Amino acid sequence: MSAEFEMVWNGKSGNAYKYYAYKIGVSMKAVPANYIFAKMTQPNSWLPVYIGETGNLQERFSSHHKENCVLKNGATHVFAHTSSTDQNVRLDEETDLRSRFTTSCNDQ
Repeated sequence: MSAEFEMVWNGKSGNAYKYYAYKIGVSMKAVPANYIFAKMTQPNSWLPVYIGETGNLQERFSSHHKENCVLKNGATHVFAHTSSTDQNVRLDEETDLRSRFTTSCNDQ
């Protein structure tokens, strides 16, 4: 599993989070992580379709509950990075990013 590229996503707080981009369908490691399903809207410009967190990235993508919505809305990549084992830390990051971006597939 090697990333295609890396990208920084900024939350509403101004915190910067470094993510690594993978094509949807790539096998992921079994690690706690934050992730973003996204689509390219113009060269080097990405729009998040779904923002989430998980205690096990590999397990989360074996059958994601929003997979149909994510694909229907044009996501081609998942941006992910290993995160804390503390779910509250992952949720804080998810909330920060969701506060900045409106997504098609998160239940707002």
